[in-house]
Amino acid sequence: MIPLKIDTLLAGRIVEQDRVEYKEGWNPNDIIHTICAFANDYNNMNGGYLVIGVKANDGIPELPPKGLPKTEIDSVQQENISVLQSNCTTLYSEN
Repeated sequence: MIPLKIDTLLAGRIVEQDRVEYKEGWNPNDIIHTICAFANDYNNMNGGYLVIGVKANDGIPELPPKGLPKTEIDSVQQENISVLQSNCTTLYSEN
């Protein structure tokens, strides 16, 4: 996964849009499904990028981004980690 600036992701210049998922706000259930979809990378696209705080219309980000309130960023990050740790398991098969 290549680290990119948010402006690059929003412009859609480097990464194909099907590898970028935009979420307008913090919704743990929706976020988990997206992360799991990127983790189950059957097409070997090397996962994807999840951008929280950006509304999208048919996969195209609506600009300017709404973002998340600064006062919520730390709690969203901590909740994201907690939700992932309690809901994700690693299953691997060499078949």
